[in-house]
Amino acid sequence: MSATAQAVRPETTRASTTERVAASDTKASNDLGDALQSLSVDGYCIIRNFLTPAAVDAVVADYRERGASDNANYQIGLASTGAVGIVKEKIAALAAEAKAQTGICTAFEGLHQGYYFDTQVLTFNSWHQDAESQYMLGTHADYLNFYIPIVKEERERTNVQVVPASRIREHAPDAWHLIENGGGTICHVAADGKSTVVFDEAGERVVLPFDINDLAETPHLGAGDLLLMRGDTFHRTQDADTNRVALSLRLANPDLPIRLKDLTRGSSKKVNMMAGNWAEFGPVFELLEKSSDGEAPWKDVRLAIESADSSSSPKLNRSEARLHILKEKLRQGAVIDTVKREVSYRLTRRRLGI
Repeated sequence: MSATAQAVRPETTRASTTERVAASDTKASNDLGDALQSLSVDGYCIIRNFLTPAAVDAVVADYRERGASDNANYQIGLASTGAVGIVKEKIAALAAEAKAQTGICTAFEGLHQGYYFDTQVLTFNSWHQDAESQYMLGTHADYLNFYIPIVKEERERTNVQVVPASRIREHAPDAWHLIENGGGTICHVAADGKSTVVFDEAGERVVLPFDINDLAETPHLGAGDLLLMRGDTFHRTQDADTNRVALSLRLANPDLPIRLKDLTRGSSKKVNMMAGNWAEFGPVFELLEKSSDGEAPWKDVRLAIESADSSSSPKLNRSEARLHILKEKLRQGAVIDTVKREVSYRLTRRRLGI
């Protein structure tokens, strides 16, 4: 960490009752261990001035030059190799320190893409745990999101709101046991003040006996600050009232086994989202289908994704990709499991009226 970077552990002050989400003030600390303890307990921490102004300017220039990714699910940009290289050394060092102090096992060899998120074209208004990474990896146990605003007009607005894991664990320990290390969920708040977490992949639901908004915080970030989040941290966009562009690099455990059988499990929503991002999921299916045991470590899988642009393999559209996945479900004997999950998923949505 540079001499000017500061690790901070969040302190919370209540916002007005109309906002329903606490504004998160911060106390600066040079103790990285204190911040990583917050990551372990609360699911997130903040490091001020993680990138220098010069590094921020270089990443912004890359964003201006890059077009949209091939992901049809979201309007996001894909960071170039050069932009990733600007932040690689610092992120790799922080990941190693986080592993040593928290046991969260990630490394730069487990990079799961680098994305640009621009609130002028995309916002996530619902409380959620990320889906595509969960579908790909099957777990968020060893997964970190290095989220860095590079264009930020106002520190107090257009941030990422988060729900500290410690608060869910305190108020609903049994529910947290089912949610921890997971992903591919959306949290719906009912009129009675209870919150229901819906698992897209399995169609299951977990009811929280509180309004999740009452537990949430809003860390105030400036350009170059780092919001480091575990993969199972519930989050959403605060608002889209001001311009905000962020670079998001996600690291996973490079030795995590990726299994074809796990990819073929799940509801139609998982199938549709994998088909919508076939530029990433397609090379994974191709690699694992050629494997004798249908699995490979994540570090090999991600290399297959990176090299796919130069591959001569045919590119499938969304409908063709969906059909390919369904055929693989048949080969994997996952049809009955898929039907059960689909029925559960649809019944859950009907109960919630969504």
